[in-house]
Amino acid sequence: MGESSTPLNRFVLSSRSILDTLFISQNPRRPAYATTTAGSTTTLWTVSTRGKLLEVAKINWVGEAGHSTVLVNGQLMMVENILQKSKGLFKKPTYSFVAGAVQCKWKRGRHSHLSPSNSMTVTGDIASCWICESTIPTSTSTSSSTNGIPRMLAAFVPPQKLAFKAELAVFPNSFDVIDHIVLTAILLVTEKNEWRISQSALSHAALQASLKAEIRGTLPPYTPSDGRYRPPSADNEPPPRPASQQLRRPHSAHAVRPGTSSGAPSNNTIGRFSRHR
Repeated sequence: MGESSTPLNRFVLSSRSILDTLFISQNPRRPAYATTTAGSTTTLWTVSTRGKLLEVAKINWVGEAGHSTVLVNGQLMMVENILQKSKGLFKKPTYSFVAGAVQCKWKRGRHSHLSPSNSMTVTGDIASCWICESTIPTSTSTSSSTNGIPRMLAAFVPPQKLAFKAELAVFPNSFDVIDHIVLTAILLVTEKNEWRISQSALSHAALQASLKAEIRGTLPPYTPSDGRYRPPSADNEPPPRPASQQLRRPHSAHAVRPGTSSGAPSNNTIGRFSRHR
């Protein structure tokens, strides 16, 4: 498909539950995303280089009229309208979503770009890996990422017994849509009622305090021996990391498509994310 054979980055999940975990960036090595679950609501966060949690989306697994919903920048959408199921080659299910100007899809597949600890599991096991690729542009853009040529965006081994660790590998063409990929990966693999057994031990504030303390070096790196993050005794902001160590992010904020004026879930698929830093 013409895509680079080398991932832009890998995110290794810190726990077996995708609803209560950290996505640990491997380049540079630091928490890049986090999920927390309280009641029937899961929140997806990005983690700044200073340990601050910035909200990307809230998922309500028990939404209106029995439909799970996602809230992004004040826009409420039903999950089935964000991630649309269809049948692909040989009637295997695919799940489509819109990321900005690009139509994307998740499908089951093989690939050889995960870390060595996962590669043996993935090889020959088509059910263990999901592939995300762009399909067609939704606008007249002629940029390299939206010219209608299918391109590899990500590969995802979700939490499972056979995999050493759950892992998401993202490729250069995913640069502008990584938030969409992480969110839809969560929606893709979460089972019904999984939220009931995935309650977070720490609140958003306590997790953020732990991440800040970890950056200061007052907590062991990333995964304490008990597998849970512990609140620190202080909450002083550390100096920012050099720009060369920061995770690459798009330089501009993007707006999502407008939702309905009534407050009900929108039928629109998800557009660009924007967050206040």
